Amino acid sequence: VSVPRPMPACNAAIAADPKDYRARKALGDTLVRKKQVPAAIDQYRAAILQKPDYVDARVGLAMVHDMRFTYTTDPAELEVAATHARRAIEASPAHGEAHVWLAYALWRLGRWDEAYTLASRARTLAPEREYPPYFMACMQLERRRPAEALPLYQQAVAAMPGFGFAWF
Repeated sequence: VSVPRPMPACNAAIAADPKDYRARKALGDTLVRKKQVPAAIDQYRAAILQKPDYVDARVGLAMVHDMRFTYTTDPAELEVAATHARRAIEASPAHGEAHVWLAYALWRLGRWDEAYTLASRARTLAPEREYPPYFMACMQLERRRPAEALPLYQQAVAAMPGFGFAWF
């Protein structure tokens, strides 16, 4: 697995201990923010190779594959995301982010009811996060239920005022 250059702190940690799965995950997160998705996937996978039950790396992979779907429209991306999210939930049933990304994958795969239940659970587990109510609002709007969607969009904005997608 290659280590990109622009992240000196993560690179130093990985150079000092190539088996530092937390540094690999942190580097993956940094690469996602820098829009270097293939390299981020490599780092999340490397973290999982070091520690197969590392929930946060699996959640990172679930998120990346879910978001890749928005560009590729390839349902295989959602299946990969769902697999990683499920593994994360099995290892840590109270991990809110894992529920978020499984909900997204299932929603986009057309499994609305299951997705909505998972997003609602994610909102309970991670009430400070913007994505659970946002995805719930999107699902409601998709079902032509704007009255149910509006308060959910408002919850997403309250959780993160700068989250432009929720300013519907």
